[in-house]
Amino acid sequence: MGDVTTSPHASRRLLFLLPVIILLPAILAYLVAGVQQQKFEAQAQIAHTIVNPSFGTTDRLLATQEVKAQSRALSEAVAQRFDIDAEDFVADLVVEPVVTGINEDSTAMDIKFRHPYSEVAFEAVQAYVDEYLASAEVVSDVAGLDGTADEIEQLQVRRNELLAQIGAARDAGDIELAEKLNDDYESVVDDLGVQIALFNSLRPNTPVVHAEQLGSTWVNSDPVEPQPIRAAALGLVAGVCIASAVLLFTRRPRA
Repeated sequence: MGDVTTSPHASRRLLFLLPVIILLPAILAYLVAGVQQQKFEAQAQIAHTIVNPSFGTTDRLLATQEVKAQSRALSEAVAQRFDIDAEDFVADLVVEPVVTGINEDSTAMDIKFRHPYSEVAFEAVQAYVDEYLASAEVVSDVAGLDGTADEIEQLQVRRNELLAQIGAARDAGDIELAEKLNDDYESVVDDLGVQIALFNSLRPNTPVVHAEQLGSTWVNSDPVEPQPIRAAALGLVAGVCIASAVLLFTRRPRA
């Protein structure tokens, strides 16, 4: 039958060593983190929106754009521009979705980069965003489309004004004015139909991705690396785990 063979002397020595076992990893982690190079983090956000979405194309197009945003060639181009080793640049770069989707036809992504100099971190992220947006598929400008949309909006406003005026004329018993306004209303409705048909003929029907930067690039005023306190906390947890294992080992029954 097994029994515990730890002697009183061994127990006292173990009680003395336990605080050392617990604290030593925390102290070492704190010291190591404290001598590491400081780094600042810059961040920007990119939004993708599908224009003219169609069934079965949205997920594929958005997934394609997210792959393009993490392109190795894109990272190497920006790294070369700032005279940063490509491997170091990739190691300090993070491209990740902010959410799975703003809505069913949109996504947003974070672009983050860390560097010892905040100015370089800021400029590198902005350069990365600019390079990506230049390569992303965007909606082509269609001649006359914006002008047609403005005309439709103006005609809609005019139509609503005439409806209100016709109602007021009828309430006042001015049938002649009401009939004249009604003729004007029908003319505006006809013009509105023509402009809507023109807009639909000009509007592109193929689903395309529109990519744009959300807000502006920003950088932390304080360095995000190293984090000595966080490292010490993790070291303390590790020390507790090690001490618990030592305690269990020394206290286990032996035959």
